[in-house]
Amino acid sequence: PGTATIYLDNITACNSFSLVDLISKNSSASGGSEGWFPIQSIVGTTVLIDNDLSCLPTAGRGYYGTTATVATYRRTAFRISATASWVIQEGGSSTSVMMSYQGGYNTVSDTQDGETFMDGAGLGPIITLSTGSYHRLNRISFCRGTGAINSNTGTGFNEISCHNVCAMYAFFSTNGPRSYETYTITNYINNATGFTLLSTTYDCEFTFTNLNNNNSYGITCPGGGNRITFTNTCNNVNSGLYLSGNGDNTIIGSNSKYNTTYGIQIASGSVLPNRIFNITTSNNTTAGLYYAGLAGDYCKNLTLGEATPVSTSMSYFYVQPLIIEQYGGTVGNNRRYYYQANLFSQTATRHTASGIAWAAYILNGATRGYPFSALEVPVFRRFVDSGSAITVTCWVRRGESSYGVELICRGRQLAGVDSDVTDDISVGIDTWEQLSVTFTPSEVGVIEVSVLVWGGSASYAVFIDDVGVS
Repeated sequence: PGTATIYLDNITACNSFSLVDLISKNSSASGGSEGWFPIQSIVGTTVLIDNDLSCLPTAGRGYYGTTATVATYRRTAFRISATASWVIQEGGSSTSVMMSYQGGYNTVSDTQDGETFMDGAGLGPIITLSTGSYHRLNRISFCRGTGAINSNTGTGFNEISCHNVCAMYAFFSTNGPRSYETYTITNYINNATGFTLLSTTYDCEFTFTNLNNNNSYGITCPGGGNRITFTNTCNNVNSGLYLSGNGDNTIIGSNSKYNTTYGIQIASGSVLPNRIFNITTSNNTTAGLYYAGLAGDYCKNLTLGEATPVSTSMSYFYVQPLIIEQYGGTVGNNRRYYYQANLFSQTATRHTASGIAWAAYILNGATRGYPFSALEVPVFRRFVDSGSAITVTCWVRRGESSYGVELICRGRQLAGVDSDVTDDISVGIDTWEQLSVTFTPSEVGVIEVSVLVWGGSASYAVFIDDVGVS
């Protein structure tokens, strides 16, 4: 009738030390930056770290952190019943009157100085919210279950704070974070999946420390309007941070390293731009940051240490660029990644020996006209009066003769400027030239002047510097 497959796990062949224990470098009863890890097997003096209970011996992600010879600690969690999980059948009445579930109490002193660990024993979910909202969960951690929480439609935790989640298939077995909820989770490690938000998760506050060693992404966020703060999302299968869907999230991070694809992955489909701050990537297999978004995500103070710091896959000319300011933590080092073009600030080639100049690189030999594939770099945008002549100048330089460069004030922005006013580069390579356009609006309003760049190749740049107005 076919080949039968039998899985054997948690075979104990020792006395005081058990495969159902958790091990750690952490000596604290609660808190601390080091997590507690599930044991997959013990061979002699070697202890292998597990992921979820279906994880094969060669598929675990192991340990991410500082290697050292240290004291090792163990703890045993409370195991749920083989037939039932912890079922909650009522809730609070408001955010100020919540039903609270507290762990970590010292049975001797009756003080809350520890953490209660719940072991799903390969079953789950560990907690089921049958009905009600306005729940608070504090100092309760989870291991070895199909899910930490099963929340029925319309139910949820408004606040969750726990120190350790390991060897789980997922945090939520069904549904997930809703809206206006607050989560603080330390050591979400060695799980089958990373921490996953829903597309319907809005306006939540998440604080994570150590989303490491998961057999999927570290964080997956398709929702919108959330604020996510994390320290370390490392050594995960796929990417450390995965953003898709609605956008408008604020991400404040630190390290996203040693993931098998990207440190940061911004997928297609985001309607609104995300804001991403203070992340350092290194040793991610494919690139530090992958961008396939539409809305023009804004990043500041990113340090991308990979050989390929940024990889883009934008499909349309009208896609908004990825913006990175203070690249590498350096003030004045700003970058824009467009569809088939890059725009970087730099100081190596300038018209005058102060400030920055912009370097534009065309990646696909774009043409001047249809389908509007020339790179457009705004250099002047101002409220102007009626009846006054305005002259805008700009110094440009090209590194390859096939580059086209044009200063342009597009027509019909304001009355009196009825057609395009342009000035094109005419000198050869590696020579600065000042371009100039003059126009006289007959109405008040805002008008913009840009530099268009097309042709050329990615091996050479067009430099833009010293914009003047009179």
